[in-house]
Amino acid sequence: MKYFKKAFDPINLQHAKNIVLTPDEHQPDKFDEETGFMIAFLRDRALLDSDSRVLDFGCGMGRLSKKLIDEFGCYVVGVDMSINMLLLAEKYVDDQERFEPRGQCNARDIDVALSVFVLQHAEDPAKELERIASSLKPGGYLVMVEGPRLVPIGADAEGYVIWHDDGLVIGDLAANYFQNIGWYDYPHREGKKILSVWQRKEV
Repeated sequence: MKYFKKAFDPINLQHAKNIVLTPDEHQPDKFDEETGFMIAFLRDRALLDSDSRVLDFGCGMGRLSKKLIDEFGCYVVGVDMSINMLLLAEKYVDDQERFEPRGQCNARDIDVALSVFVLQHAEDPAKELERIASSLKPGGYLVMVEGPRLVPIGADAEGYVIWHDDGLVIGDLAANYFQNIGWYDYPHREGKKILSVWQRKEV
């Protein structure tokens, strides 16, 4: 089955927001709420400060990148396979000194990598996890939020994305490169600890 990259290629900022966080009529403030939750989670665990280099893997239109810079003053490398997403992120974050958009994960000396609702949709999550691990400093951290494994394989006659579960378990793949620190609650996902923190294994 062919990977349908167009599923993550936005036509405007609102479309990008909808791709990043699927709209929910019961959560009208979902975008701001979940962004704020992640910032508070990172702050409460003292994972970031102004000297940190952060990898925002699958940065999309810069939802987290912008907040990370605003709240911590850190340097962020935003990676996304969609050129349209990167162009939107550059405008949305609007900080050339502390935000670097890239099409591939080839960063180095990263303190903390973030992957929020990204690897669950990645074409080859094992390869991406290896790249993330190689970008981190020794002892660096990966913070992930991952729901069910759903891979885009096409679109139906009405243009809706067709999703496929290929059976891969992101946590199992991550364990090849990282040591799990813990699993945590996430907003509106009661009983499902989909937020996790990992530390890079020493080679």
